[in-house]
Amino acid sequence: MSRTKLAAAFTAGLIASSSAFAAIVPLVNELPKGFNISSDYVNIGFDVNFFGNSYSELYVSNLGHIGFQPASQNISPFMSSVNTGNGGAVSYGNLIYEGHLAFGVSWIDVTDTKDGAAHGLSNTFQLLLVDRSDVGEGDFDFIFNYDSIQWGYGDSLGETIINDAWIGYSGGDVDARGHDSFFGYRTQDNRMNLQLLPFDASQLPYNSLNSGVDGRYVFEVRNGAVTNPFLSPVPEPETYAMLLAGLCIVGVVSRRWRTRAAV
Repeated sequence: MSRTKLAAAFTAGLIASSSAFAAIVPLVNELPKGFNISSDYVNIGFDVNFFGNSYSELYVSNLGHIGFQPASQNISPFMSSVNTGNGGAVSYGNLIYEGHLAFGVSWIDVTDTKDGAAHGLSNTFQLLLVDRSDVGEGDFDFIFNYDSIQWGYGDSLGETIINDAWIGYSGGDVDARGHDSFFGYRTQDNRMNLQLLPFDASQLPYNSLNSGVDGRYVFEVRNGAVTNPFLSPVPEPETYAMLLAGLCIVGVVSRRWRTRAAV
């Protein structure tokens, strides 16, 4: 079945497929074209408990994330300099996912503000929030689906560093240095409280987490906490210093052991 037919079928039924490819289809509401465009606060269709706050509304940003009202907490499958004025579309709406109420956002064939657009590169990815009140009040899953990531991960063109991206979620707090408590990866990391993506972001469609579907990453939120994160903050500089000191001690002991063994 062609992608166009899949889009028509799943939009009409408002049911997401168990396949990541089929799930990334246009939804009923579309954001205007442009850069840094967000929706008004819209109803999720169910309540979610995220980091101890209960939400029934969120806003959708074409920059690759959603945010909750009124806190500064957000979930970001690929937050970067998306500019749909250069191509692609962002749509959102309610649907059913594996028998559960869900809210989805699809970023389809979106380009960026820099070299990705100039070179005809586009990304297609999706975020699903899935009601799991059958487990506990306010419980939900959030799912990242990736179909194609062609820009936003460093020297992908072999000659130009293009827009980077943030992949993960924010608790809305700040650390001792005033940095947002964003738990996740940045494809070009220059902040100590983030990890660099452990593999090229273009490989997101070919990996998975807590699912058997390539390109699908499933996170469970229970009692307000993400119970199975694959994203965690990088150790503080003091931790690195202790690790380095430990490695030095191991090296000294190892050299002494080799010297004694040679005698």
